[in-house]
Amino acid sequence: MKNEEEWILFKEISEELKIPERTLLYYQQQGDFPDVYRFGKKHRRVKRKDFESWKAQHLEK
Repeated sequence: MKNEEEWILFKEISEELKIPERTLLYYQQQGDFPDVYRFGKKHRRVKRKDFESWKAQHLEK
């Protein structure tokens, strides 16, 4: 069993939700988005389980 976290790229979240990355950063700065981790200078990622949980709470069906 793997004990590693699965990550999703910030760009992938933006594309999936069809909203700009800047909007996601705004949500995160307002405290209404999962923690964003930076790998290097450009690569922003979010833990997939945190994103899926946030998405389930915020998106209407």
